[in-house]
Amino acid sequence: YLGGALFVGYIFPDFWLKRKIQARQRQISRDLPAIIDLLTLCVGAGLNFMLAIDRVVKDFKKCPLTEELALAWQEIQMGRTRQDALKSFAERIGMAEISSFVRTLVQADKMGSPMGEALKIQADEVRMRRFLRGEELALKAPIKLLIPLLFFILPVVLVVVGGPVILQFMKGGGMQF
Repeated sequence: YLGGALFVGYIFPDFWLKRKIQARQRQISRDLPAIIDLLTLCVGAGLNFMLAIDRVVKDFKKCPLTEELALAWQEIQMGRTRQDALKSFAERIGMAEISSFVRTLVQADKMGSPMGEALKIQADEVRMRRFLRGEELALKAPIKLLIPLLFFILPVVLVVVGGPVILQFMKGGGMQF
């Protein structure tokens, strides 16, 4: 009774929260390339970076990343600097991809380089990371399939293939050619 209460009251909320965080980060990781592309298009069409963020937040589907971008946009409207708002955006999400994205934007802003170029480079980098992560998961798949294959599929195949041979030997017929 006490162990169940301990699990429900202490361990389960932590487990549940970690799963929610991971699901949110997967969603953000999935939407990041499309949002970077939209930002690139908006900046390339002549909007400044902050208006591009506003446009993407309004026009892109509702998702965790657009919610966080909307929060950063609101912080900037309330008087926070763009660099501080973007850094707090990266801290709230807590993902390496977003931190890299924000560092690139802050550095481009400091150096005065065109934001469109920085966004294009960042979009390519995010896509490459996503591709490599997909390749890594694809390489792990055969290893994960090995255990079910050995314990569930292989015994059935052995019974189907070896069953008639064993029955023939049990009847005493031996092998006939």
